Amino acid sequence: MWWRNQTEDLKTQVRALVSEGRLELLNGGWSMHDEACPHYDDMITNMQKGHQFITEEFGAEAAPRIGW
Repeated sequence: MWWRNQTEDLKTQVRALVSEGRLELLNGGWSMHDEACPHYDDMITNMQKGHQFITEEFGAEAAPRIGW
């Protein structure tokens, strides 16, 4: 939700930080699934949606390398 409310200028700046390796995205879930997604099926879907968003917005090279 935060991302949708940002200006295109700020989004461009964040994309640049990610592509330069100065900002790394960890975990990559849509939300923290400790309380939001109590069942393992929900946890997997949560991670898939988050990783899909990251790939679409920042490219495949920004995919998180660490998750739980």
